[in-house]
Amino acid sequence: MGEIQDIFYSLSDNSRLQIVQLLEQYENISVGELADALSLSSAAISQHMRMLEYAGVVRKERHGQRTCYQLQTQNPFIQDVLAIIHNSQIIYG
Repeated sequence: MGEIQDIFYSLSDNSRLQIVQLLEQYENISVGELADALSLSSAAISQHMRMLEYAGVVRKERHGQRTCYQLQTQNPFIQDVLAIIHNSQIIYG
């Protein structure tokens, strides 16, 4: 049950939800690119990414000097959560 709680807790922040939405659009995106897109500092994005990675929502990969992030879409529960996010956007916004 801890894994599910970690995932929901990690997604309880609006900035992290926005990060997840960007990761759906762009398969590999760096902290700097996320910071630019969301008008947040790289340090703030890094903290958010650590929480999302700890919860198993994202994984990181090195591409030369860049560290890029991807959603863990091979996890069926993450797929379900993404579907919920999509449905809530249709209803609420």
